[in-house]
Amino acid sequence: VFTATFGPGDGHIMSYRAHRSPWVGKPDTAPDAFACFDGSKTNIYMSWMGATEHTSWTIRAGASENRLKTVQKAQREGKFETAVAIDGKQAFVQVEAVGKGICSKSATISVAASC
Repeated sequence: VFTATFGPGDGHIMSYRAHRSPWVGKPDTAPDAFACFDGSKTNIYMSWMGATEHTSWTIRAGASENRLKTVQKAQREGKFETAVAIDGKQAFVQVEAVGKGICSKSATISVAASC
C-alpha cells in the first residue's frame, strides 16, 4: 500500500519536468580571464560561460598589451573554470579557447598586483 500527496492540497500545485538531450553550447561572447600576482607566480583563471566544444587553452603573456607571447597551454578542466600558474610576474595576459574548429580569444587584461 502506498499513499502520496503532491503539493499543499489547496489546488495550487505547480510542477515542472526536465528532459536531458544532447546540447552544444556556443557562446556569442568571448572567453573571460582574471590574473593576479601572488609574489612569485602569476595566477590565471579562465572560463567561457556555456561553451562545451573547446578542449584546451592557450595562454599568452607579456610586458605590454601588444607584445604577448604564448607562455603555456593547458587542458580545459572539467569544471567551470581552469586555473594555471606561470612562474614570475607578468603585466598583461590573454587566453584563447581552442578545440573542434573553435578558436576564441579573451580581451587582453592587466594582471592585478596581488591575489
